[in-house]
Amino acid sequence: MICFVLMHRDGTKTPTYEELRQEKGILEKENEYLRRKNEELLLIVEDLVRRVEYLEKKLSERQPPTKPDPPSFVKPNGKKHHKKPGRPHGHEGCSREKPTDADEEINLTISHCPDCGGPLAAPCDVREHVQEDIVPAKKKVTAYRRYRYWCPCCKKLVEAPPSEGEIPNARIGPVAVAWSVMLKQSLGVPFGKTARLLEDLCGLRVSPGALAHAAQRVASRISPEIDYIREAVRGSPAVNVDETGWRVGGRNHWMWAFVTDRLMLYRIVPSRAGRIAVEELGKDFGGVVVADFFSAYNKLSCEQQKCTVHLLRELRDCAKKNKTPEFVAFRKSLKRIIADAMRLVAKKDFAPALCENSILRLHDRTYSLAVADYKNPDCRRLAKRLWQHGENLFTFLLYPSVVTPDNNRAERAIRPAVVLRKISGGSRTANGANASADLLSLSQTCRLNGINFVPFILKALRHHLCGYQGSVLCGILVPQS
Repeated sequence: MICFVLMHRDGTKTPTYEELRQEKGILEKENEYLRRKNEELLLIVEDLVRRVEYLEKKLSERQPPTKPDPPSFVKPNGKKHHKKPGRPHGHEGCSREKPTDADEEINLTISHCPDCGGPLAAPCDVREHVQEDIVPAKKKVTAYRRYRYWCPCCKKLVEAPPSEGEIPNARIGPVAVAWSVMLKQSLGVPFGKTARLLEDLCGLRVSPGALAHAAQRVASRISPEIDYIREAVRGSPAVNVDETGWRVGGRNHWMWAFVTDRLMLYRIVPSRAGRIAVEELGKDFGGVVVADFFSAYNKLSCEQQKCTVHLLRELRDCAKKNKTPEFVAFRKSLKRIIADAMRLVAKKDFAPALCENSILRLHDRTYSLAVADYKNPDCRRLAKRLWQHGENLFTFLLYPSVVTPDNNRAERAIRPAVVLRKISGGSRTANGANASADLLSLSQTCRLNGINFVPFILKALRHHLCGYQGSVLCGILVPQS
């Protein structure tokens, strides 16, 4: 069989029919693949176009970018005071009161003039300069030798009771411990710095851990004082309550503060639930609890007064971002209701029995504001709060002499605990946390009543170490009332 092969002039071979058919199939497959790929790319382009249009629309609706809020510790610059500081010109001067009795008198005389060296006669005048200073303290080491005796009746060894200035099984005396506790709880000085102060000022070398353990022992010795404060708080006609965070051993806890006009009680627990308030105040508490709108206080069955300052503060914060007419009108109405209640209680002749109609009108206005239909989310949220707690907004009108419309008393009581938390970071153990809460309760109660804390601690220690019953604080506060 003879086959003819066609050749081009340039010498290349002409493809056969079979080769052309195979090449056609390959090109058709490539064309089909490219067609499908093109369709996929077109779908992606259409999706990207839709996303670009959506983002451009959102960008056009977005407000211009603002600077981020500064940290909480950054405060705005205060206004310049054009008035010259100090008392006005010509006003009678005021200085430190001059002591009347001097512990030591030093007469300073000279016989020759310090300028020319000439001799001087008898003095013709005297100029007195009185200066107050402190006497450097020093440590006092006392050895208590406790003799033991055999009792033939009891058939056992007996010994003398602790001395007046002795803390049993303690290497640090009551005065040093009392001052270290005062520096920590009242002034916020850590035990590490207190140890340095005792060594530099008194020559007493002690570790921070020893001071912490000594403070715990003191707190356990004077626990009857805390029991008295707790019972007195439960019997008070009104109690302000607040809470803040606390750390114990690296775990989150809460410090609760229960405050009256003369007492402060702190407690550190791992919970923020309402049962803590019920446990401290008792299920049968018959007074009024002043608190914020935290839901934990809803478990209390007693009368309550919700803090109006918290409500006004939230209205102010919402007004910074919410400029809708609906919220502006809601805020104006609620502020006017609260202002009218404040004006009512500020009247000289105000008496709850004579102003029942005015108090009822305030409740009616609050109810009308709470049940209205709102579209704004802030209005709906605050209206729900008024519906839940509206009857607790004006309890201070029923007891104007004992209940305040705000919770500032409890917030001021929480502030020393916040300062301690910033300095120490919390407590390492549960025993240390309980001791801190008890000692802070005593120090702040003493401050509230003008009682010197260190003499009180020494007196309470002597009282309870000697086995006497009752509370020292009760003997001080009851005669004052």
